[in-house]
Amino acid sequence: MTRYSLFALTFFVGAFYYAALPWKISFLSVELKLKFNAK
Repeated sequence: MTRYSLFALTFFVGAFYYAALPWKISFLSVELKLKFNAK
């Protein structure tokens, strides 16, 4: 694997992670609200 392909792979994974991060945060906050409301 060349340095360029490794950089591209890292960039792709990083971009995907940052794109999915707000989704995870909003999902966790909704889950926490449901758990607190259930009690």
